Amino acid sequence: MLFQRIITSLFARPAPPSFMPDLPGDETMVLAGEMQACLNRSGGTLATMRRTNALAGLFTGLSADGKLRYIDVLNSLNAAGGKAATDRYSDIEEAELFGRSSSKLAMLDAFETPVRRMLAALNGTTNGPALIAEIRELADDELADQMNSL
Repeated sequence: MLFQRIITSLFARPAPPSFMPDLPGDETMVLAGEMQACLNRSGGTLATMRRTNALAGLFTGLSADGKLRYIDVLNSLNAAGGKAATDRYSDIEEAELFGRSSSKLAMLDAFETPVRRMLAALNGTTNGPALIAEIRELADDELADQMNSL
């Protein structure tokens, strides 16, 4: 019994946050946190893939107003700046010393904006090309410019 509870708790996946179709104000903060966790690869590769697929699926289920708020949150990622500069420097330094693959990815991340990285991650999902096309239609010129090379 105890062993079963321990094993179950180790392998249990946390439930993804649920969102309303209009993305009210408090949910945009949760969405921004989920996008940031995706950019930071929190929880590892598998968790990041699941989170990215959930974010892509979320967009398709939103109302017109919700989609515009989603795009606003996406646009705000550059202002948030992803990780702090000291954390990014620490990751780059770790890559040089230890050569871990996650640290090497951190080095590559330093050369791309958070919005561009999030768009590339969304493009890699099952409905990515259609999602990117829809975001491109609704996006402002600045965001659309970042999407040109996807």
